[in-house]
Amino acid sequence: MSSKSMAKAVDLLERWYVLLEKENTGYQTENYITSPSQKTTDSNDDTIDTDTKILYRSKLFEWMYQLVDKYSLDRELVAIAGSYMD
Repeated sequence: MSSKSMAKAVDLLERWYVLLEKENTGYQTENYITSPSQKTTDSNDDTIDTDTKILYRSKLFEWMYQLVDKYSLDRELVAIAGSYMD
């Protein structure tokens, strides 16, 4: 293996480790639906219970599916949007 291709391989491995580290630390989210310790408030500063969060989330996803179906978009967009939301 030439020194040039060895340097490319090392660079690729370094980038891979950076991405893995970022995935393990930077992209983690808490489970906001079932986590009892997390308090969510609405505009009136009243706490929102877990059942209400689940209801809001399901209504939001239902609306997103209606939207992508109406405009003939790929349904995978809903999964991507949900991932960003979470």
